[in-house]
Amino acid sequence: MQFSEISQDLVNAVKQIIIESDDTKLIELNVGLYINDRANTPDEVRANESVARNLCNKFAEGSAQFRTQTSDTEPTLVVKMRSNNPTGLCNELARALDQDCIALYYPLEDRGELIGPRADKWGSFSKEYFIRF
Repeated sequence: MQFSEISQDLVNAVKQIIIESDDTKLIELNVGLYINDRANTPDEVRANESVARNLCNKFAEGSAQFRTQTSDTEPTLVVKMRSNNPTGLCNELARALDQDCIALYYPLEDRGELIGPRADKWGSFSKEYFIRF
């Protein structure tokens, strides 16, 4: 076994220990800032971003990091944070912003999911479309 293989095995083992030993999850989110059937003026988008930031801060363990980036379809709040209730956060965000779903990614586990009242309309999570923090 080469050193690089041993190193990667060690990294994976440490990641798994972190995942199993902590109820608080490191997560990344993509939160669309356009609301269905609205004009989505710059003022409305800023207000939606404020709502999303406040909810993320409410659910965050520690501080959340934010940036805004335009995806192929809309302005998107990209979030990196730790939370012990990521599903609850995504459902609250989707409800508050009238979104079909929120894209949630667990970087330590390299997996994601779509969470919200109409997530089934979008199929499964695709890392290809997810904007990493």
